[in-house]
Amino acid sequence: MTRGTWLLLIVAIAMLAALVGVWNGGRSQNALALVESARTRMESHGSVATPDEANPDAYPNAMRELDLAVQMAEAGGDAIAARAALEYRAELLEARGARGQAALDYERLLQAYASGDLDLLGKLARCRLALGDRASALELCERILALEPANAEAAALRGQVLFQEGLTWLESAQRLLDEELSRDDAERGFALAERIAALDPKDPLRPALLHDLHVLFPVARAAAADKVGELIGQVSDHWVQARGAFAGSFERSVRPDAVYGLIDILYRSGRLIEAVDFGLVARNLPDAFDPQVLQILALSMNALGRPKVASKLVGEAPDADQGLPFEFRVRLLKILYDAKLWSRMGIVGWHLHEFEPLPEIGERAKSYGDFYQGLAEVRDKLYAQGHALLERYIGGRALEPFPGALAVAWGAIADAERAFQRPLAERSAIEASISLDPKLSGDIWLRLAELQQEAQDPASNIERSLAQAIVLLPERAGTLVPRWREAGAKALIEQQRDTQLVWEELRRDSRWYPERESSAYERLELARRALDVGAAAGAFEACESVLADYADFLPALDLAIEAQLELRRHGRAAELMLRRLARAGNDSAVLGLLRAMPIGELKRKQVLELMRADPRYSGILALGRYQVERGGGERVLNGLQFLGFDELRDDGRLLAARILINLSRDAEALPLLAQIASASPLQSQALRLRLEIASRAQDRAAMDAALAEMRAQERLDPQELLPAARALYAEGRLDDALALSAILDESASTRGADALLMRAQLELLLERRTEARESFERLRALTDSGAAELGLLMLDIDARAWTDVPPRIDQLAQTRASDSALSHCCRLALAERLDEARALVLEQIAPAEGKPAAAPEWTLLAGALA
Repeated sequence: MTRGTWLLLIVAIAMLAALVGVWNGGRSQNALALVESARTRMESHGSVATPDEANPDAYPNAMRELDLAVQMAEAGGDAIAARAALEYRAELLEARGARGQAALDYERLLQAYASGDLDLLGKLARCRLALGDRASALELCERILALEPANAEAAALRGQVLFQEGLTWLESAQRLLDEELSRDDAERGFALAERIAALDPKDPLRPALLHDLHVLFPVARAAAADKVGELIGQVSDHWVQARGAFAGSFERSVRPDAVYGLIDILYRSGRLIEAVDFGLVARNLPDAFDPQVLQILALSMNALGRPKVASKLVGEAPDADQGLPFEFRVRLLKILYDAKLWSRMGIVGWHLHEFEPLPEIGERAKSYGDFYQGLAEVRDKLYAQGHALLERYIGGRALEPFPGALAVAWGAIADAERAFQRPLAERSAIEASISLDPKLSGDIWLRLAELQQEAQDPASNIERSLAQAIVLLPERAGTLVPRWREAGAKALIEQQRDTQLVWEELRRDSRWYPERESSAYERLELARRALDVGAAAGAFEACESVLADYADFLPALDLAIEAQLELRRHGRAAELMLRRLARAGNDSAVLGLLRAMPIGELKRKQVLELMRADPRYSGILALGRYQVERGGGERVLNGLQFLGFDELRDDGRLLAARILINLSRDAEALPLLAQIASASPLQSQALRLRLEIASRAQDRAAMDAALAEMRAQERLDPQELLPAARALYAEGRLDDALALSAILDESASTRGADALLMRAQLELLLERRTEARESFERLRALTDSGAAELGLLMLDIDARAWTDVPPRIDQLAQTRASDSALSHCCRLALAERLDEARALVLEQIAPAEGKPAAAPEWTLLAGALA
């Protein structure tokens, strides 16, 4: 090869190398340019996360550019361009919900270009959490925090992972509740479980809520209740850690996701005031407040009973009507509906139509928008516009944003028809609303009654409408009940029914109300007749039939309460009275009946309901009695003395006296006991306490004074005073015990076998043999327990009347004591097997831990064998 040829070859190779270098450099520059082009394309077409209706090709074109950029950069070995392309592509994929593909890009970045990059690790953890891989997400968060403990984003994300893990355990608890309980109880149980889990483990409310949860389970399903408790414990453990992670993230920065997580836990725990307070503080920090935090804050505010403030919060937020997701708008509209904020509801309802183009929610958006906007227009008296929108709503699929919405729509159409003065169309709309939801509104039933009256309908129709109105408007019963009675009486006249003839026919058939359909008015008239003739059970049966048709109908409840009190079924009467209070609010007459009811005859649940309904009286007294039973009550005493006794009256005085006695302050208790009225049902309790104080103080004058007052009382309570007599006997004060038992035996209100037996035994012990024999003889007519025969046997033996002993033994054998140890001991003694008899007596009267005290008869027998 010549020299010239070599020179040409060298020049060609150099030019080729230059061209390759230029081409490679251009390829790298083109990759970065493609990334910037994709970024510009997306940023110029609105939100990255949502499609651009004006340019639907923006996202696909941007992704094609990024795919090409990745290929070019990797082919050219340009790590910077490859990282930029992969990272932006991952961000777009994540924003559009393709988190699996985004996670692959983040992993590729970490493996090839940015090993250990904390920001990329956090983004990968976020994708893993969204994909449900909580274990991997938690591991990544722990890895970030190990490298940078103050990383706020990782701490907040760790809190989210732990919270989600707790939710899976909560779902397990919910499934178990659904399997074990009825639907209503399962719903109540889940609400309790969620709240318990969200509370701090040391919160004093947790044990009470756990008790309420366990009560929902039958005794036979106690194991299931325990299993639910274990699952709640797992939820609680994870949520405690989540709460700590959210709070820990605030040390570096206050992030919206951490704020949301903490408020969400407070919201679920029922700590609404704390949730609202924290949310309002975060609202003043722009970087910590986003639409998600706004949503949970508004929901907390609404749950706290402040829907108007919740609506105002949302209204004052930037882009309040444009920047909120569809589902939250729907919840916000329900808040506005409950708060009757019609104008604001109309605006938010109008904005729902913006979501109609979206296929997954478009139909709901149209239906809900028509409903809320139309309802708002009617409530704002823009009847024509509202009527048109609601007609369109009902004419379409009429999807309900909440149960009963369709009935509400028909009711609003009825309001519009009334404004248009079209009574037939109005009545048709009312009847459509009532057919869908009879319990929607009492006012709609009242309006129907008016239309029925104007149309001269049968009075029976008007009576039924007014009865439904009373059920739904109990606070207006005072004016509605007379109208209902008038309509009911008129209906009977129209039907030519005479309640006297109906009553006589029913009694011939041993029935209390007609089996065929009859009005509530007629059945309650018949119930009143039954009560007037002393047939309280029949009256209650008739009332129950009315309550089955009209739940918590006040006239029926009142008559049923009267019947139960007549039957002395205090527990059932209390249940009905509490239902009445819950339905119609506090009523002084009903509260008076409840306050006078023996507390021991109420169930625990009823006592708690009474305390809630009547906190200043029944609540204080129940709490005080609880403390007294445990030997304390000083704090309750301070409260009683602060409130005074104008409202608590004798109940308060007696409770204060019992607390003072517990505190060994007998002298201060006596004036309170003396103030209790002699006619009060509590007088026997007061006298018993006075006897106890006098006995402890060995005050003869006080003892005599108390006994004298007992003799003067027309009515005494044996449940209080018989134990007092036994206590005096146990203290060795036999004369005083005899005096008290004699009073009880001679009083018409306490006379009976128990009082007479106590008197006879004490007379025998005090060797008043004549009086004892007379008392035991009287006792034989009252009881066959064998106590009278045994007492007479003791007297015969003591009198050495041996010929009377065998027939007395025969009498004893014919009583319920024939096979008792006591009878056996007597036979041993009569057979002169005295050592065996004494051994049996000693076995019975010897004290032992956990052994009840021996009956007084054994003491008598021991004396006879001594």
